[in-house]
Amino acid sequence: MTEVNLPNINKVNEYSTLIEQEPSNCHHYVSRGNIKCSYKDISGAISDYNRAIAIEPNYARAYLNRGAAKFSMDDFNGAMDDYYLSLKINTKYHLAYRNLALVENRLGNFKKAIELFTKAIEIEPKAKYYLERGISRGEIRDSYGAIQDFSKAIEINERCQEAYYQRGLTLLLLEDITSAFDDFLKTVEIDGTFTDGREMLASTQARLNPEVI
Repeated sequence: MTEVNLPNINKVNEYSTLIEQEPSNCHHYVSRGNIKCSYKDISGAISDYNRAIAIEPNYARAYLNRGAAKFSMDDFNGAMDDYYLSLKINTKYHLAYRNLALVENRLGNFKKAIELFTKAIEIEPKAKYYLERGISRGEIRDSYGAIQDFSKAIEINERCQEAYYQRGLTLLLLEDITSAFDDFLKTVEIDGTFTDGREMLASTQARLNPEVI
């Protein structure tokens, strides 16, 4: 059972009080649902999102968040239905395209995921979206396309540690050990506690400087 900390309980209680005062305010239900999601009360969160949608049927964020809650329960069809409903309300909702791409990734439909990430990027070119599209490209062995996406993520956010790490892994597949080493070094410079980065840094360093027997 997930432990519920006191700040979360207090926040839920605060929104419950607000709901009592303003029962027709759909935003309060969504906010309370988000807090419930944070401590894995998924059914409680979905109930709140349902209430928000009943009050305001064109509340795209409520559908999006309900979809995310369903996704966390592996209800992929339900999640996709909600994401498409949010897009029906707001055709430029980049988060909905991105979340749909995450579902397609989980289902192994990587080419479809790439298409959806691309739609999200066209609307809002975030580093995270390039990173995630790059990972999908790696799944279909488009190593050069993946590297381009990881590099774009780094261009947008030079401290995007995961982009350096993923680019390093891809460079290893291409036998570019020196460039991979540089990327793993950067991940450790950003966060020295990143265990995977430290392990890959040591591994590539050993390949660059093998011990003489």
